[in-house]
Amino acid sequence: MNADAINDIAARHPEAFRRSLWKRYATPIGMLLCILYTFYCSWFFSVAAVLEKANWNLAGAYLADWVSYEIRPDIEFKDNHLTIDYSRFSKLGSNPDPDWVAKQMAVIERRGDAAPAPAIATNKSSQDSFMAPGAPTAENPAAPSGQSAPAAPETVRENAVVAATVTLGNGRIAVTPNLVTVTRGAESVVFDIAKGSSVTPRTPLPDWIEQRRPGSTAYVSFGFLGRAEVQNDEVVAWRRFFGGANFVFDTNSPFWG
Repeated sequence: MNADAINDIAARHPEAFRRSLWKRYATPIGMLLCILYTFYCSWFFSVAAVLEKANWNLAGAYLADWVSYEIRPDIEFKDNHLTIDYSRFSKLGSNPDPDWVAKQMAVIERRGDAAPAPAIATNKSSQDSFMAPGAPTAENPAAPSGQSAPAAPETVRENAVVAATVTLGNGRIAVTPNLVTVTRGAESVVFDIAKGSSVTPRTPLPDWIEQRRPGSTAYVSFGFLGRAEVQNDEVVAWRRFFGGANFVFDTNSPFWG
């Protein structure tokens, strides 16, 4: 069948070759419905508000987890010293002591827990007495006031961490019990720490430090190398390394190290 024959059949039966209205406009109608549905979902789930409030720094960290891993030291503020802890399943093993966390040790004094007051024995027969429980009787006279008072807390001397420095490439976090100095390149910011209350910077913050409201947690970015949070009770740092944690050997393996 040649082209002339096809044209002749189309001329004699035009209804068979005419496309329906739906077929002619199916593609633009489908695109319009998709656009309307997208706008509806964005309004219903408040997508714009979620994107506006999203922490895009964390999004970058999640993407970096595909090619790297993090080690997190937690440096907690005490009255006159610091404590450094690592996550329960730290990649550094059971006794972590990385060279990028420098510690300054010193002998400090702290108050120990007070000894509990001695218990006063009561006579069983006093349970049937009209006297109040624990009231002095002929068999159980009142104890001297000095014996019932709890012992004063003891002063304990011990070796503890009084300062710590976490190094992240060209960045550094210097921590003392009431002061935190954050450095990235040539810029430094000092934070005064009111334990359990506030985090106050002494100077305006650069663009790599975010504090959402005065006195709240300060979020510090060191780029791919890591990040940190300066809180009113501790400093949490995340140091990032290329590769996969325990890629060749587990830290509990006899081949480790």
